[in-house]
Amino acid sequence: MTEDPNKNTNNKRRVVVFDEDGRLKVDWDADPIPDPPAEILEDSESDDAATDEARSIEAGTLEERAARKQHERDENLKDDLAWMVCWALKFAFVIIVVAAASWCWHLLTPPEWAYLTPEQIDKIENVGFGGVAVALMNVARKQLNLSDDK
Repeated sequence: MTEDPNKNTNNKRRVVVFDEDGRLKVDWDADPIPDPPAEILEDSESDDAATDEARSIEAGTLEERAARKQHERDENLKDDLAWMVCWALKFAFVIIVVAAASWCWHLLTPPEWAYLTPEQIDKIENVGFGGVAVALMNVARKQLNLSDDK
């Protein structure tokens, strides 16, 4: 039985070389084909993902995985929104405290120490007391069950 000349033996690569007569000759290189670098072997997630997806389709669990992933994305979005609302409330609280401190400063100190104009103080009073009045009215309405959503 003759050996196939195109068959790769011993992990060698096929090369084209010139022989002594100047003719092209196909030969097997003496150096074995090197193993791929470790980075390439480690970065085989795409094959793993494709294999997992094929198994999921066969098992009928692809829809379940898709629903779980969608749920994770929804929950991550809700977590991000809750974080933003929390920091917005903290920022608003700091602004309210600074405005209240400025207003109190202008009430308790002599007029020479004032750094706000009377119009600015009036604006702080209107916005601050208006917000307090609305909040108290909402609390009273809830206590008296006067809200529209019964």
